Amino acid sequence: MQLYAETPAEGFPLSAGPRLRPLPGRLRSTLSGLGLVALGLTVGGPARAETLVVAGVPLELSAPPGFCRLSPESPAEAGLVDWLARAEVDSLRPVLAFADCQELEDWRAGRRQAMATLGQIGGRVVTGEVQRVDSPPLFFRDLRGRLPRRSATEAVTRPGDDALLIEGAGFVVHGGLVDRDRYPALHVGATTVIGGAVVEISLYLPGGPGGSGNAGRLSDGAGRLAQGAAEMLAVNDIFDEAEKPANYNQAGSLNQLTAVIAGLGLISLLGIRSLWLLLRAPRRQA
Repeated sequence: MQLYAETPAEGFPLSAGPRLRPLPGRLRSTLSGLGLVALGLTVGGPARAETLVVAGVPLELSAPPGFCRLSPESPAEAGLVDWLARAEVDSLRPVLAFADCQELEDWRAGRRQAMATLGQIGGRVVTGEVQRVDSPPLFFRDLRGRLPRRSATEAVTRPGDDALLIEGAGFVVHGGLVDRDRYPALHVGATTVIGGAVVEISLYLPGGPGGSGNAGRLSDGAGRLAQGAAEMLAVNDIFDEAEKPANYNQAGSLNQLTAVIAGLGLISLLGIRSLWLLLRAPRRQA
Protein backbone atom coordinates (compact mmCIF):
# COMPACT_ATOMS: atom_id res chain seq x y z
CA MET A 1 0.00 0.00 0.00
CA GLN A 2 1.58 3.27 -1.12
CA LEU A 3 1.00 6.30 1.11
CA TYR A 4 3.27 8.93 -0.37
CA ALA A 5 2.30 9.25 -4.03
CA GLU A 6 0.57 12.23 -5.58
CA THR A 7 -3.16 12.61 -4.94
CA PRO A 8 -5.24 12.13 -8.11
CA ALA A 9 -6.64 15.37 -9.51
CA GLU A 10 -9.89 13.85 -10.74
CA GLY A 11 -12.65 13.19 -8.29
CA PHE A 12 -14.67 16.30 -7.41
CA PRO A 13 -18.40 16.92 -7.78
CA LEU A 14 -19.67 18.80 -10.80
CA SER A 15 -20.60 21.73 -8.54
CA ALA A 16 -19.27 23.21 -5.33
CA GLY A 17 -21.55 21.04 -3.22
CA PRO A 18 -23.31 17.72 -3.57
CA ARG A 19 -25.96 17.67 -6.30
CA LEU A 20 -28.90 15.71 -4.93
CA ARG A 21 -31.40 14.58 -7.54
CA PRO A 22 -34.98 13.80 -6.48
CA LEU A 23 -36.78 11.07 -8.33
CA PRO A 24 -39.19 12.26 -11.02
CA GLY A 25 -42.82 12.31 -9.89
CA ARG A 26 -44.08 9.42 -12.03
CA LEU A 27 -41.17 7.19 -11.01
CA ARG A 28 -41.65 8.06 -7.34
CA SER A 29 -45.32 7.12 -7.61
CA THR A 30 -44.49 3.85 -9.35
CA LEU A 31 -41.84 2.86 -6.82
CA SER A 32 -44.03 3.86 -3.88
CA GLY A 33 -46.92 1.83 -5.22
CA LEU A 34 -44.66 -1.20 -5.50
CA GLY A 35 -43.37 -0.73 -1.95
CA LEU A 36 -39.73 -0.09 -2.88
CA VAL A 37 -38.71 1.89 0.18
CA ALA A 38 -35.74 -0.21 1.27
CA LEU A 39 -33.31 1.49 -1.10
CA GLY A 40 -33.93 5.06 0.04
CA LEU A 41 -36.06 5.72 -3.03
CA THR A 42 -39.05 6.91 -1.02
CA VAL A 43 -41.60 9.57 -1.83
CA GLY A 44 -40.69 11.44 1.35
CA GLY A 45 -37.32 12.69 0.15
CA PRO A 46 -34.71 12.63 -2.60
CA ALA A 47 -32.45 9.71 -3.41
CA ARG A 48 -29.21 10.47 -1.58
CA ALA A 49 -26.96 10.28 -4.61
CA GLU A 50 -24.40 12.78 -5.86
CA THR A 51 -23.60 13.39 -9.50
CA LEU A 52 -19.88 12.64 -9.74
CA VAL A 53 -17.61 12.06 -12.72
CA VAL A 54 -15.82 8.74 -13.26
CA ALA A 55 -13.71 8.42 -16.42
CA GLY A 56 -15.56 11.37 -17.94
CA VAL A 57 -18.99 9.84 -17.28
CA PRO A 58 -21.40 11.54 -14.81
CA LEU A 59 -22.76 8.91 -12.43
CA GLU A 60 -25.06 8.89 -9.41
CA LEU A 61 -22.95 7.65 -6.50
CA SER A 62 -23.49 7.53 -2.75
CA ALA A 63 -21.90 6.11 0.41
CA PRO A 64 -23.08 2.61 1.40
CA PRO A 65 -25.71 2.18 4.16
CA GLY A 66 -24.41 3.20 7.57
CA PHE A 67 -21.66 5.42 6.14
CA CYS A 68 -21.52 9.21 5.74
CA ARG A 69 -19.59 11.31 3.25
CA LEU A 70 -16.38 13.00 4.38
CA SER A 71 -16.39 16.71 3.53
CA PRO A 72 -13.35 17.95 1.54
CA GLU A 73 -14.32 21.47 2.71
CA SER A 74 -13.32 20.54 6.29
CA PRO A 75 -9.51 20.69 6.73
CA ALA A 76 -9.50 17.76 9.16
CA GLU A 77 -11.70 15.60 6.94
CA ALA A 78 -9.79 16.68 3.84
CA GLY A 79 -6.73 15.10 5.45
CA LEU A 80 -8.55 11.78 5.68
CA VAL A 81 -9.75 12.12 2.08
CA ASP A 82 -6.15 12.77 0.99
CA TRP A 83 -4.79 9.82 2.98
CA LEU A 84 -7.32 7.46 1.43
CA ALA A 85 -6.56 8.72 -2.08
CA ARG A 86 -2.82 8.21 -1.59
CA ALA A 87 -3.33 4.80 0.01
CA GLU A 88 -4.92 3.42 -3.17
CA VAL A 89 -3.40 5.69 -5.80
CA ASP A 90 -2.36 2.75 -8.00
CA SER A 91 -5.72 0.98 -7.90
CA LEU A 92 -8.48 3.57 -7.49
CA ARG A 93 -9.36 7.03 -8.84
CA PRO A 94 -11.56 8.26 -5.96
CA VAL A 95 -14.53 10.60 -6.29
CA LEU A 96 -16.15 10.23 -2.84
CA ALA A 97 -14.76 9.32 0.59
CA PHE A 98 -16.84 8.14 3.53
CA ALA A 99 -16.65 6.98 7.15
CA ASP A 100 -18.81 5.09 9.60
CA CYS A 101 -21.55 7.56 10.55
CA GLN A 102 -21.33 6.98 14.31
CA GLU A 103 -17.53 7.19 14.31
CA LEU A 104 -17.65 10.36 12.25
CA GLU A 105 -20.22 11.98 14.55
CA ASP A 106 -18.12 11.18 17.63
CA TRP A 107 -14.93 12.38 15.92
CA ARG A 108 -16.50 15.68 14.86
CA ALA A 109 -17.75 16.20 18.44
CA GLY A 110 -14.31 15.51 19.93
CA ARG A 111 -15.39 12.24 21.57
CA ARG A 112 -13.06 10.19 19.37
CA GLN A 113 -9.38 10.78 18.62
CA ALA A 114 -9.02 8.73 15.44
CA MET A 115 -11.12 7.18 12.70
CA ALA A 116 -11.00 3.40 12.27
CA THR A 117 -13.60 2.65 9.58
CA LEU A 118 -13.01 4.51 6.32
CA GLY A 119 -13.66 3.99 2.64
CA GLN A 120 -13.97 5.57 -0.77
CA ILE A 121 -15.69 5.13 -4.11
CA GLY A 122 -14.15 5.68 -7.51
CA GLY A 123 -13.03 4.25 -10.82
CA ARG A 124 -10.91 1.13 -10.74
CA VAL A 125 -7.47 1.88 -12.20
CA VAL A 126 -5.59 -0.47 -14.53
CA THR A 127 -2.24 0.63 -16.02
CA GLY A 128 -2.82 4.21 -14.89
CA GLU A 129 -6.32 4.68 -16.33
CA VAL A 130 -9.84 4.03 -15.11
CA GLN A 131 -10.87 0.67 -16.53
CA ARG A 132 -13.70 0.62 -19.05
CA VAL A 133 -15.41 -2.52 -20.35
CA ASP A 134 -17.56 -3.25 -23.39
CA SER A 135 -19.01 -6.50 -22.03
CA PRO A 136 -19.82 -6.51 -18.29
CA PRO A 137 -20.76 -10.25 -18.33
CA LEU A 138 -17.32 -11.17 -19.68
CA PHE A 139 -15.64 -8.80 -17.22
CA PHE A 140 -17.40 -10.39 -14.23
CA ARG A 141 -16.72 -13.89 -15.53
CA ASP A 142 -12.99 -13.14 -15.68
CA LEU A 143 -13.03 -11.37 -12.30
CA ARG A 144 -14.80 -14.28 -10.57
CA GLY A 145 -12.26 -16.65 -12.11
CA ARG A 146 -9.38 -14.74 -10.47
CA LEU A 147 -10.89 -14.59 -6.96
CA PRO A 148 -10.89 -17.68 -4.72
CA ARG A 149 -14.33 -18.37 -3.24
CA ARG A 150 -14.15 -18.42 0.56
CA SER A 151 -16.34 -17.82 3.57
CA ALA A 152 -15.56 -14.87 5.85
CA THR A 153 -14.26 -17.32 8.45
CA GLU A 154 -11.78 -18.72 5.94
CA ALA A 155 -10.83 -15.35 4.44
CA VAL A 156 -9.64 -13.81 7.72
CA THR A 157 -7.15 -16.65 8.24
CA ARG A 158 -5.26 -15.86 5.02
CA PRO A 159 -3.53 -12.45 5.25
CA GLY A 160 -3.14 -10.69 1.92
CA ASP A 161 -5.55 -13.04 0.13
CA ASP A 162 -8.41 -11.25 -1.68
CA ALA A 163 -11.35 -13.68 -1.63
CA LEU A 164 -14.73 -13.64 -3.37
CA LEU A 165 -17.36 -13.17 -0.64
CA ILE A 166 -20.64 -12.26 -2.38
CA GLU A 167 -21.82 -12.49 -5.98
CA GLY A 168 -24.72 -10.29 -7.02
CA ALA A 169 -26.55 -9.25 -10.16
CA GLY A 170 -24.03 -6.86 -11.67
CA PHE A 171 -21.48 -6.76 -8.84
CA VAL A 172 -19.10 -8.87 -6.76
CA VAL A 173 -17.86 -8.28 -3.20
CA HIS A 174 -14.38 -9.42 -2.23
CA GLY A 175 -11.98 -8.91 0.66
CA GLY A 176 -9.89 -10.31 3.47
CA LEU A 177 -7.17 -9.52 6.01
CA VAL A 178 -4.53 -6.89 5.07
CA ASP A 179 -1.78 -4.82 6.69
CA ARG A 180 -2.74 -1.18 7.27
CA ASP A 181 0.22 0.89 8.46
CA ARG A 182 1.76 -2.33 9.87
CA TYR A 183 -1.41 -3.19 11.81
CA PRO A 184 -3.82 -5.97 10.79
CA ALA A 185 -7.00 -4.62 9.23
CA LEU A 186 -9.86 -5.88 7.12
CA HIS A 187 -10.47 -4.69 3.58
CA VAL A 188 -13.68 -5.17 1.60
CA GLY A 189 -14.27 -4.11 -2.00
CA ALA A 190 -17.42 -4.10 -4.13
CA THR A 191 -16.81 -4.02 -7.88
CA THR A 192 -19.50 -3.09 -10.39
CA VAL A 193 -19.84 -1.55 -13.86
CA ILE A 194 -21.86 1.64 -14.39
CA GLY A 195 -21.93 3.48 -17.70
CA GLY A 196 -19.14 1.27 -19.01
CA ALA A 197 -16.75 2.32 -16.23
CA VAL A 198 -15.57 -0.13 -13.57
CA VAL A 199 -16.59 1.39 -10.22
CA GLU A 200 -15.13 0.18 -6.92
CA ILE A 201 -16.34 0.72 -3.36
CA SER A 202 -13.35 0.25 -1.05
CA LEU A 203 -13.73 -0.12 2.74
CA TYR A 204 -11.18 -0.53 5.55
CA LEU A 205 -12.29 -1.98 8.89
CA PRO A 206 -10.28 -2.39 12.11
CA GLY A 207 -9.09 -5.89 12.94
CA GLY A 208 -9.97 -7.33 16.33
CA PRO A 209 -7.34 -8.11 19.01
CA GLY A 210 -5.87 -11.48 18.17
CA GLY A 211 -8.31 -11.78 15.28
CA SER A 212 -11.38 -12.02 17.51
CA GLY A 213 -14.59 -11.03 15.75
CA ASN A 214 -12.89 -10.51 12.39
CA ALA A 215 -15.16 -12.92 10.49
CA GLY A 216 -18.28 -11.14 11.74
CA ARG A 217 -16.88 -7.70 10.90
CA LEU A 218 -15.84 -8.84 7.43
CA SER A 219 -19.26 -10.39 6.82
CA ASP A 220 -21.07 -7.24 7.99
CA GLY A 221 -18.89 -4.99 5.82
CA ALA A 222 -19.42 -7.24 2.80
CA GLY A 223 -23.18 -7.13 3.28
CA ARG A 224 -23.26 -3.34 3.55
CA LEU A 225 -21.14 -2.94 0.42
CA ALA A 226 -23.35 -5.39 -1.47
CA GLN A 227 -26.39 -3.30 -0.56
CA GLY A 228 -24.55 -0.10 -1.52
CA ALA A 229 -23.55 -1.50 -4.92
CA ALA A 230 -27.10 -2.69 -5.62
CA GLU A 231 -28.49 0.74 -4.69
CA MET A 232 -26.06 2.55 -6.98
CA LEU A 233 -26.94 0.26 -9.89
CA ALA A 234 -30.66 0.81 -9.30
CA VAL A 235 -30.39 4.60 -9.00
CA ASN A 236 -28.30 4.95 -12.15
CA ASP A 237 -30.65 2.68 -14.13
CA ILE A 238 -33.69 4.68 -12.98
CA PHE A 239 -32.14 8.05 -13.81
CA ASP A 240 -31.11 6.75 -17.22
CA GLU A 241 -34.74 5.84 -17.87
CA ALA A 242 -36.05 9.18 -16.51
CA GLU A 243 -33.78 11.18 -18.85
CA LYS A 244 -34.86 9.46 -22.07
CA PRO A 245 -36.25 11.86 -24.72
CA ALA A 246 -40.01 12.42 -24.87
CA ASN A 247 -40.43 10.28 -28.00
CA TYR A 248 -38.63 7.30 -26.42
CA ASN A 249 -40.55 4.00 -26.47
CA GLN A 250 -42.38 4.16 -23.16
CA ALA A 251 -43.39 0.50 -23.21
CA GLY A 252 -39.77 -0.53 -23.56
CA SER A 253 -38.80 1.88 -20.78
CA LEU A 254 -41.43 0.40 -18.46
CA ASN A 255 -40.21 -3.11 -19.23
CA GLN A 256 -36.65 -2.13 -18.33
CA LEU A 257 -37.80 -0.50 -15.10
CA THR A 258 -39.74 -3.65 -14.25
CA ALA A 259 -36.59 -5.68 -14.88
CA VAL A 260 -34.64 -3.43 -12.51
CA ILE A 261 -37.28 -3.88 -9.79
CA ALA A 262 -37.32 -7.65 -10.25
CA GLY A 263 -33.53 -7.70 -10.13
CA LEU A 264 -33.51 -5.80 -6.85
CA GLY A 265 -35.85 -8.34 -5.29
CA LEU A 266 -33.56 -11.14 -6.43
CA ILE A 267 -30.52 -9.29 -5.07
CA SER A 268 -32.19 -9.04 -1.67
CA LEU A 269 -32.90 -12.78 -1.57
CA LEU A 270 -29.40 -13.66 -2.76
CA GLY A 271 -27.87 -11.24 -0.28
CA ILE A 272 -29.59 -12.91 2.66
CA ARG A 273 -28.41 -16.32 1.53
CA SER A 274 -24.88 -15.04 0.83
CA LEU A 275 -24.51 -13.45 4.27
CA TRP A 276 -25.66 -16.70 5.87
CA LEU A 277 -23.02 -18.58 3.89
CA LEU A 278 -20.34 -16.06 4.90
CA LEU A 279 -20.85 -16.78 8.59
CA ARG A 280 -20.68 -20.56 8.25
CA ALA A 281 -17.58 -22.30 9.55
CA PRO A 282 -15.23 -23.52 6.81
CA ARG A 283 -15.94 -27.05 5.60
CA ARG A 284 -12.82 -27.70 3.58
CA GLN A 285 -9.08 -27.60 3.89
CA ALA A 286 -6.76 -25.50 1.73
